[in-house]
Amino acid sequence: MGLHDTLVSLRNTLGYTKKESGLCVLYAEKAIDAFLINDYEAFKERLSYIQDMQRSAKGLGFFKQDLSTVPDAEEKQKIIDVRALIEQGELYSYSAHYPFLFNKRLFQKDVDEIALLAQSEKLETLGGRASLACFLGSYTQEDLENLFKLLENLVRPLSCNIALSLTTDNHRIALCYCWREKNWLIIDINNPESNPIEIHRHNVLAYAIQVKLFRDGTGTKASKNKISVVQTQIIGVGLQLVAKNAVNGMLASDQFNSLHEINSDRIARINSRGIDLLDMAVITGCHDTIKLLIEMKDNDGKLLLDFNRVDNIGMSLVYKATEKNDIEIIKLLAELQDSSTGSFLVNCNKARHDGVTPVFLAAQEGYHRIIRLFIALKTHNGEQCIDFNQCINGGYTPFYIAAQNGHIEIMKLLITLLNAEKQLVVDVNLRVVEHGGTPILIA
Repeated sequence: MGLHDTLVSLRNTLGYTKKESGLCVLYAEKAIDAFLINDYEAFKERLSYIQDMQRSAKGLGFFKQDLSTVPDAEEKQKIIDVRALIEQGELYSYSAHYPFLFNKRLFQKDVDEIALLAQSEKLETLGGRASLACFLGSYTQEDLENLFKLLENLVRPLSCNIALSLTTDNHRIALCYCWREKNWLIIDINNPESNPIEIHRHNVLAYAIQVKLFRDGTGTKASKNKISVVQTQIIGVGLQLVAKNAVNGMLASDQFNSLHEINSDRIARINSRGIDLLDMAVITGCHDTIKLLIEMKDNDGKLLLDFNRVDNIGMSLVYKATEKNDIEIIKLLAELQDSSTGSFLVNCNKARHDGVTPVFLAAQEGYHRIIRLFIALKTHNGEQCIDFNQCINGGYTPFYIAAQNGHIEIMKLLITLLNAEKQLVVDVNLRVVEHGGTPILIA
């Protein structure tokens, strides 16, 4: 069993999220935390210890045992360290599941806020994890080479470790700079044993990063013609003021701004999974970038981008914003209008290939604020823009999934919804095609 599958099993054993996704986030962010305080070797040893236990007769249940029954102090500390790794990594991966810890719902993109609870005590005593910069880019391999030239100029004079968290639409890796060795280390859960790359080998680094980020399941290989659409976060330790000033200088440079200028060429670039810069802005919650892209129009005043386009699995921009529970982005998209007719440009009912719509997803996850927004969306004739009875494949409705998941507030909103003729909008008696059940039966 590989490291990824081992960590999935351990997370399940300890009672956390029973999903196979999100481990790349756990691995990358906890590796960064360790790297920044020169604790990366201990991090790797901890992972090896987990794998050793998994292969032994003790199994992963070893880490779930009552600590009062463990007589050996060293072994007890190892169990505590492993539990802390998984618990903190869970917050990085699935922070949205723990709003009671943060007093609000956070998502993977909210790394700074998550780190306040997910970083180690040792990192916290050194000033804590600090985001020095965060930016989006759509890169060819040549662009990546130029970016790494800029980063070499940034980090070479520094006498501290710096890390980059690189996020695409379906994967996250870390790129860590060791100032003593003057090299980069790529940290990727799918290939834990990467070799360091010397700081000046920009082409090797660009190619390696492109290979790591092309996790599209099609066997696509990196090449000069491939596009990487990436959010980059530069991370240091809170007390590194020199590093912060150096990063600000890089961000202000002509070379950096030339690489990240949002123009007609860059907004047209699409990666192998059908993701462009607009998609990544929605996924990562970059509201300012979305507003800038909305302002980009042709000579006739029409938008340069198609805000109804979908990626390779049929996910629309509204769907992605709903998935992130980002009501502000949904508003930006839903309120876009044709300048000549005044009609809405974005179809908020557009479903994925499996039939799941944004309103179904919101009802499923309990996003009542988004449901309220969808209810408020009306045409100029006062008709609902959202089809609240639209079924996914199999015949499940938004009301049915809200009942199944016990989201009472959403059920109340839907069951009392009236149209312009004061008639009920939602048919609560619609039966599921697969088994004939109704919301009343499941509730």
